[in-house]
Amino acid sequence: MTDTNNDYNRLQELKEDLADDLAASEDVRDQANEEYRFTQVPNGHWEGWLEDDYKNRAKMQMDHSSSYLRRLYATWTNNRQAVNYSPSDDATNKDDAELLDGLYRRDTNRKGGQSAYDTAVFEGLSCGYGALVINTEYEDAGDPENEHQNIIFSEQPNAYSTVIFDSSARRADKGDANRCNILTPYSKKNFEKNWPDANVSTLGVNDRSSFNWYGDDLWYVGTNYEIDEERIILETFTHPDSGEIVRINRKDVDQEEMDMFGFQFARSRTVTKQSTFKTIYSGSDILVPRKRIAGRYIPVIPFFGFRGYVDGKEYYHGVIREKMDAQRGLNMTYSLLMETAAHASDDTPVFAPEQMENPAISEGWAENRHQKPFLLADPIRNNNGDIVQSGVSMMMTGGAPSQALISAIEMNSQSLQQSTGGAPQDVLDPNSSGKAINAIFAREDQNVAMVFDNFDKSIKHSGVVYESIATEIYGGKSNAGRRVRTVNDRGDAKPVTLMESKAQGGRITLTNDVSSGKFDVVVSVSKNFQTEQQETFEAMKDIAMALPPQDPLRGHLLRLMVLQKESSGMKDIQLFIRRELLAAKVITPESEEDQQYMVEMEEKNANKPQDPNEIYMLAEAEKAKSASENLDARTIKTGAEAAKVVVEAEGVKLDNMLLADEIQNPQRAAQ
Repeated sequence: MTDTNNDYNRLQELKEDLADDLAASEDVRDQANEEYRFTQVPNGHWEGWLEDDYKNRAKMQMDHSSSYLRRLYATWTNNRQAVNYSPSDDATNKDDAELLDGLYRRDTNRKGGQSAYDTAVFEGLSCGYGALVINTEYEDAGDPENEHQNIIFSEQPNAYSTVIFDSSARRADKGDANRCNILTPYSKKNFEKNWPDANVSTLGVNDRSSFNWYGDDLWYVGTNYEIDEERIILETFTHPDSGEIVRINRKDVDQEEMDMFGFQFARSRTVTKQSTFKTIYSGSDILVPRKRIAGRYIPVIPFFGFRGYVDGKEYYHGVIREKMDAQRGLNMTYSLLMETAAHASDDTPVFAPEQMENPAISEGWAENRHQKPFLLADPIRNNNGDIVQSGVSMMMTGGAPSQALISAIEMNSQSLQQSTGGAPQDVLDPNSSGKAINAIFAREDQNVAMVFDNFDKSIKHSGVVYESIATEIYGGKSNAGRRVRTVNDRGDAKPVTLMESKAQGGRITLTNDVSSGKFDVVVSVSKNFQTEQQETFEAMKDIAMALPPQDPLRGHLLRLMVLQKESSGMKDIQLFIRRELLAAKVITPESEEDQQYMVEMEEKNANKPQDPNEIYMLAEAEKAKSASENLDARTIKTGAEAAKVVVEAEGVKLDNMLLADEIQNPQRAAQ
């Protein structure tokens, strides 16, 4: 690869910026590495200053800290936070926001998008720093005619050592950073495959040591993201007769043309246009020259655990850092106790040096003597060769654990239990209530509220970054007529045509255009769908039991309950019930199949002659529906008692189902 002076200067600038940012966070990253290895690497509890002191000794682990970490991570997986968009001005409507929501869900469900969030959260909990990257890729890389792109969310493992932000950035989401570097390791073979014309070199800075933290067989490549701001002077012109307003970049203004059309200068203002650029480089070459990418922000989202500034320097750590000393103390005392217990009954013989001069005898005593019937020792002789003493000089009795050791174990155990919400005696008590256990967990988990608040900030910023990229990737004329599938909050896919032209009010308008709206980002809990489905099922059941049997709403609710059940053997009946509810307009079409069925139903009904009996039945159904809509709170309240009578009656399968549930769950029925 030919290296020009400009490339050389650019490479040196990138490496110097990286060196400065690395130096500003070097000690914090080393501590994050120690904390992360503590729970992730076998025998990680014994790494560091304990390694030499406990060499060739028992290294037991009573691992409370990892259990605490896993429970907090389960809190995230059970209640994952999600991005939701809402209109931020009158020109943007709810449908625009729902379209952007659907595209966001689609892209987070594709190619491990949710896994990217999960990895960032787990590392944020483990060591205080995680990250993900929002990239784009071509929809069909093998089709030169297809210019459409999709947004993808990529994992960034070991973010504390590979994601280096601008050291002057202060925000928790790094939305104010001007640059970010990602260090990616390659094997020599993969390096040559990706850049066959480049010199194989790992990334070093100003002849400093390279970043081969994991050995000389990895070659590090840097990806630099940076923000450029362009100041533009916009001049505003107005037409005195029509009131039309035109805004033009000052450098593009043709004053004679404006005068000819009757426009008058009104005012000028300076606006800032922000763009993002990407460069890929190694230790000796610019591998991919600087180029603009979609979006206005750096597409790297950090996830911090505990974070703060001390003397102008950023510090962070995960939920394990404060537990490490207590965990080490417990491991040390427990290991010593196990060693003591293993040899508590052993008496230690003491010999004179002369008795062990024979190598065969000394080696025999050095081996595991517990499995030998007897051992030998030379006698002690005087200068005349007479035996002065034979056998053992004295015996040291086996030791017992000291009170100090037992107290140390209790103190370390209590410290970990108090700080992690672990398993104190009242939790282990089988008679303890679930509420008591949850109360203990809730009390301890308040300590990490700051961590999840930082995650919320990062997720919100990811929504802002995604929206800025989506307006370019999914908006604009190049996407006119493009068919994509969005995903609703139930996980169902829905086909959408982007930039679709529709006639409205005598004019042709564009719909499904994400580039024309302005949005606010809201972060909310996205429940596990199965949990939410079960809650919905129970709520429907309670309402159905409260309604009188003649109420049509009761039947609709019972049918909806069938749709909520996940079972491969119910697919056919669920399809039948879904079509019944679609025909009754109880539910709205959500999928392409639903829409096709509705079209077929409308065509069938249009060609079908009306039956007098059917007209009568429809009229009666409308009366019943109207009556149900006019039920007041008192009717619903007394309906619960009426429902109990119906449940006890025979003849209706669904009522029998409710009766069975009442028998199996007497406490809920009593409520």
